[in-house]
Amino acid sequence: MTTATETTAELAARYGKAWNTQDLDGIISMHSEDGLFHLHAEAEAVTGVDAIRQAFAGFLAQFPDINFAEQQLIVGDGG
Repeated sequence: MTTATETTAELAARYGKAWNTQDLDGIISMHSEDGLFHLHAEAEAVTGVDAIRQAFAGFLAQFPDINFAEQQLIVGDGG
């Protein structure tokens, strides 16, 4: 879980690192028990941390060298 003092940028960096190191437990630790995940494709949405874990485990098995590079991170109040 995130701490009250963790910034959005720090959270994004931690999430990206978890994906880039294929740390499934680290990825899942940042999702809520009742989370919803919908891949931007024709796949069905999954609900709940167990279903999200299963979906992400499948991605990591299919793409064991998956790596994301941050292009731009915009955070703020939108004002």
